Amino acid sequence: QNTEQTQNTEQTQNTEQTQNTEQTQNTEQIQGTEAQDGDTSTGDDSPADVSPLAEPEIDPVGMRNPLKPVSERRFEIKIPASISADPLAVIRHVVATDDVVVLVDGDAVSEMGWPETAVATRREALVKYLGDLAADTGAAQDAVFSGALSEGDELPVSRAVRVRITAPGIAPADALAELVDSYPREWPIAVVSDDAGLAEYASAQGATLLSNGQLLDLLFDRWEASQGD
Repeated sequence: QNTEQTQNTEQTQNTEQTQNTEQTQNTEQIQGTEAQDGDTSTGDDSPADVSPLAEPEIDPVGMRNPLKPVSERRFEIKIPASISADPLAVIRHVVATDDVVVLVDGDAVSEMGWPETAVATRREALVKYLGDLAADTGAAQDAVFSGALSEGDELPVSRAVRVRITAPGIAPADALAELVDSYPREWPIAVVSDDAGLAEYASAQGATLLSNGQLLDLLFDRWEASQGD
């Protein structure tokens, strides 16, 4: 009987060892299969080695300007074809545009409009008329004057017009070009200047160009209309 018990015990142990061995082999096979299905090795050809940030960017084919995404282009004022040949009608349309900002080359415009008057006097006259225009149309006015002031001269003060003076050695055209970039691109911008370099730059940025004469014609037309009231 003792011999039979010993044999039965040995058989049970052998059976358990065999089962454990088979379970271990099966587990290793399953793990090996999973590793093949979802390989995370770091070999040269492994997808796991490629960071999403390293993937090539999509080439912006089809955009109006491949160097400037559409989302970064400034809102452009559309001029109706029916008024495009009438400078006065064009500027009226521009200043009536919602949220428009009008950047003005102050000294150039005031000198053209009031050539016989003192610098301080013509600057004050321009700012006054710009203030009236802002009050009637809602168009924001931003006038830039040269930093070269004569002794005793002061810049005009206005609540309706933002009056700026350039830093020493900075031309108004350069200051205006910088201002074009400073405003949010959702805001339409109009630039009043006869400077060819500024006109080229502002146009490339999506701003609307107006000449000094256009602005003066509008201001004087408004003044004449007010005299008849």
